[in-house]
Amino acid sequence: MDLKELVTNAIEIETLTGGCFLKLHQKFGDDPEASRVFSKLSAEELEHADVLKRQLALVETTPEAYIDIEPAMAQRQHTLLAQLRTLSQRIETELLTLDETLQTCLQIEEGDDKMIEDLRQSLGKMSVGTMAVEVLALQKHPEHNAEFLGMIRRRSTMRVTPTVSDSSSVGLSS
Repeated sequence: MDLKELVTNAIEIETLTGGCFLKLHQKFGDDPEASRVFSKLSAEELEHADVLKRQLALVETTPEAYIDIEPAMAQRQHTLLAQLRTLSQRIETELLTLDETLQTCLQIEEGDDKMIEDLRQSLGKMSVGTMAVEVLALQKHPEHNAEFLGMIRRRSTMRVTPTVSDSSSVGLSS
């Protein structure tokens, strides 16, 4: 896999993540907090997809885009894509509780955080100055996870590790 494929897959990941959050916004429409949080998460993930589309246009014009990337990065992306496809299917076909959904979303957010870090490392090595600026736009806003994590804490949903983008010093544990 080369860098162009890595960014292309990242666009798909962000688009699928945004789509899952949008479905969850609709599914949990009777819970104002959950609906609002999932709506915000959806919008931000789709913004990430837009940033990555701009990155892809730059990457495609750069010879470094065709260098091989670490196989571990590709594997993380494939794993995350599989998780997202499964979640999307489950949202459409199963009666999920909010707690089950939050736990799954935490795992996906953790994978998404790692994928973004992989992209930062890979794109940061390239010499195109615009890329460095654009990659910063992929950083999650501190409030991205704040409401999400607040809802999880209030509901006592647990996770194994805090996400990379968790700006809170209070982590959740199992």
